[in-house]
Amino acid sequence: MNSFDLKGRVAIITGGAGVLGSTIAKSLIKAGVKIGILGRTTEKLNKTVVELEAAGGEALALTADVLNQKELEAAREKVFEKWGALDILINAAGGNAPEATVGPDQHPFDLPI
Repeated sequence: MNSFDLKGRVAIITGGAGVLGSTIAKSLIKAGVKIGILGRTTEKLNKTVVELEAAGGEALALTADVLNQKELEAAREKVFEKWGALDILINAAGGNAPEATVGPDQHPFDLPI
């Protein structure tokens, strides 16, 4: 068994319809990972799912806000209903928002909540 083989694994990518998240998703799809694309904008999620499926992958749109526990729990349930497992979580939400980044002279705890 190859410990680096990801084929058949299941991942959720928060912010998965954004530039960073969708790029990660496209790479994981090539490795055979099933991808749950999580974000707040259903239209963007659906577009990303279509792109991932066109590349030969299996993907699922999960509309949820990462700050809403009930929405996250509902998304998790959809993933378990479809694939029965969750192996990988990649947090890419908010990475493109200027207010979600810190400069070299800042600390992550300086971010507004």
